[in-house]
Amino acid sequence: MGLALEVLQKWFSTADANLLAEDIHWSVSPGYPVSQQIYSSRQAVFENFFPELTAHFSSWSAKPEQFIEADEQVIVKGRYVGQVKHSNKPIEVEFIHIWTVHDGVITAVTSVADTAQFTHHLN
Repeated sequence: MGLALEVLQKWFSTADANLLAEDIHWSVSPGYPVSQQIYSSRQAVFENFFPELTAHFSSWSAKPEQFIEADEQVIVKGRYVGQVKHSNKPIEVEFIHIWTVHDGVITAVTSVADTAQFTHHLN
């Protein structure tokens, strides 16, 4: 197991802000229930992205199911699992993330998800 995989496994278990580079490039596919597709700093990820995303849910977590490491990149396949606030219904959304780790910190992430599930459950 390489450093990139170690960092990602720690991220998914702790969501430690110190694992993200200050100038991280965090992008999500169209259809995520957030106001923008690109977040360009650790501060923006924690002050904008996560609060906007989780505001729709009474519970929310990312459950990784598979990690594929290739040098400084790790592809993660998994599911977001939660409960929608307004309907109290459970939601599961499949995702694929591509993470880049450089010198022990996450410098970029691209998140692609089955955003039709967001539309179905949140509208």
